[in-house]
Amino acid sequence: MSESTPDPTGEVAAPPLDAAARARLEAEEQKRADDDLAGELMVTLTQWRGGALMVEVAKKLRELVKAVRLHRKAGTITLKITVRPISKNTVSTLELVDDVTVKAPTAARESWTLFSSRSGALTLEHPDQLSIQIHNTPAGGQQ
Repeated sequence: MSESTPDPTGEVAAPPLDAAARARLEAEEQKRADDDLAGELMVTLTQWRGGALMVEVAKKLRELVKAVRLHRKAGTITLKITVRPISKNTVSTLELVDDVTVKAPTAARESWTLFSSRSGALTLEHPDQLSIQIHNTPAGGQQ
C-alpha cells in the first residue's frame, strides 16, 4: 500500500479515485448543477409578470385536467417563451414574450349522413333513387 506524500504546502493529497467513485462524484455534481438550474427557472417563472404567468398556467392546467377526466382523452398545455434582444446594439437586455396554449379534448360531435348529387349539392334523399308516392286510403280499400 503506497502512502500519500505531502505536497509543497505540507498537505497530504487524497488518493486517486477509481472510475466508479469518479463517476459517482461527477453524477452528484451534475445533480447539484441541475437542481440549481431548476431552482433558477422556478424563481424566474414565479416572478414573470408579477406571478401572473404561473397563475395562468396553473388555472389552464386545472381546466385541462378536468377536460381530460370528463372526455377520457389526452390534452396538452404548452408554454412557449420567445426571447429576443431588445435592440441590435445590446446583448444583455432581452425581451421575453410568453404564450400559453391548451389543446383540451372535446366531446365527439354527432355525424350526419347526407347524399350528394352529381352537381355537388347535398340532400337527405338519394338523388338516383326513384321516389315512391304513398297515399293513405280508408279501411276497406275504398276511396
